[in-house]
Amino acid sequence: MAHFSNSRAPYWALGLLFGLLMLPNGALLWLGWPHFPMTGRIALPLSVLLTLGWFALFGSRLWLGCLLLAPAALLMPLQLFYAVNYAAPASVTVLGTLAASSTAESQQYMGRALGPMIAACGLCLLVALAAAWLAWRHRLRWQGRTRRRVLAAACLALLAVLAADFAKGSPEAGAPENRLTQTADAALRRIGQQLTAGYPSGTPLLLAQFGHYQYTARAAIDALADYRFGARLSTPTPGRQVYVLVVGESSQRGHWQLFGYPRATNPELSTEPNLVPISRMVSAFTQTMTALPVMLTRKPATAPGTALWPEASLVRAMREAGFETWWISNQYPTGPYDSTVAVYASEAEHVRWLNYSALNQGGNVDGALLAPLRQAIAGAHGNLFIVLHMLGSHEAYDARYPADFAHFKPVESQRDTQVPDWQRTLNSYDNTIRYTDFVLARIIDTLKASHAISALWFASDHGETLPSPTCDERGHGHQNRPEYQIPALFWYSGAYGQAFPERVATLRAHADQRTASASVFPSILDMAGVRIPDAPTAAQRSLFSPEWRFQTRWVNQFWLTDYDRTLVGPGCFAFEKPL
Repeated sequence: MAHFSNSRAPYWALGLLFGLLMLPNGALLWLGWPHFPMTGRIALPLSVLLTLGWFALFGSRLWLGCLLLAPAALLMPLQLFYAVNYAAPASVTVLGTLAASSTAESQQYMGRALGPMIAACGLCLLVALAAAWLAWRHRLRWQGRTRRRVLAAACLALLAVLAADFAKGSPEAGAPENRLTQTADAALRRIGQQLTAGYPSGTPLLLAQFGHYQYTARAAIDALADYRFGARLSTPTPGRQVYVLVVGESSQRGHWQLFGYPRATNPELSTEPNLVPISRMVSAFTQTMTALPVMLTRKPATAPGTALWPEASLVRAMREAGFETWWISNQYPTGPYDSTVAVYASEAEHVRWLNYSALNQGGNVDGALLAPLRQAIAGAHGNLFIVLHMLGSHEAYDARYPADFAHFKPVESQRDTQVPDWQRTLNSYDNTIRYTDFVLARIIDTLKASHAISALWFASDHGETLPSPTCDERGHGHQNRPEYQIPALFWYSGAYGQAFPERVATLRAHADQRTASASVFPSILDMAGVRIPDAPTAAQRSLFSPEWRFQTRWVNQFWLTDYDRTLVGPGCFAFEKPL
């Protein structure tokens, strides 16, 4: 320090401010984060160094550095609350859920901590303001050799992270999945998780990413705001109709008991009457943000994955036909892989985002969808169309089901065993399918209890590659054959079967045919008796139509591929022939 004060108060205030800002980082280290060690080993120490560098930058005006940190001090208790509850740093997806939540939902999220949280935020803000005032009042300055060394170290560390990230390149920067977020997102994401994970150094970048995703999603929503299908309900019925579309996640058909898997992964659905498995459906893409537009809109699989399709979704069509529409999601409204889907969710009259947890952490499982579903059905009296978006079987697999659903053991997180890693991963994945079975069965129970003319359609966005003794890949986006093979099924109530026996019979006749996810859009419209004028080819894709015809099943690998004529993917096959 070039200027010292005889009073200890400004030093205590500066130290207290610095300590408060470091609390979220300390909590993450204490709780065992990160699960991805390299990110955490860099992010948290880097945040400490960059915060010290911040004070060094304002060495001759320390009061100004403290004052500019007041917003970070104000938000610190919220960051700490999230770190303690989820053992992970807050992300742009979490910010999106919080921003999309109503006041009541936010209060429910905070629970009894809301009052103390408000007080803690106010207290931390006062600490920052007090530190700024005391530094100004006592004319504290940080100059000399130590300040220059700290500032140089912070700058070099930041440049090293940026250089390393640019050298390896952003794996998503040029990928076809980034149809809404390719340009600015690629630049932002090159800075990497090493910065956004730390507090408070990562907060400005986190907010910049959030603003970018919000802007691009809003632009897409505005572009489709005036689109109309001219849809209408062509078959009046004497009773109320309630239809539910459940969108699965990363679910591979080859691991479903309903489709011949030897393990009991579908103990409830396998005994459910009025259930029709759609046994040979494939997805056009192996990533959610490109797969779902083909399922939910009339976008053909042959269109580029990066192109924004200039039509609204199935939700808009059902709404035009007089259905009250809901979108209830256990995924996220904001993020590099989520903003596209949020565009379609925004077309619903009622939207609920339920998930506040990090994707790879334990948190909301898909059972969280059940209570809002019951509320939606109980709170409306007319026709309803409800989309439920699951987290399903997305990695990390052990985070996708409650502990008491660990039916197949040992699971992936159990490391004190001689069972090989690939077998434990398989067990965990099969547990996710078994839990999906449970949730779907409860959704069916809810529809039965409504006593409405009701039906459920389930389809996963894409499949999953799983490791084995001969395969070291896992996840999706590898373009292996199992990633295109998706489970789909239709369940109908007794009242639906009585009202529309010809629809059920036609679907059963087509259920074992080779079909693709592009059939979901026209099939659901036919299931509900909704017609769109000037759609001459829709009947040929709808599994409920007598005019259904086989269509070439185009899928996107690194190029457009005929799924039935080409062996897709270099390895890790679930089946040796196309299914």
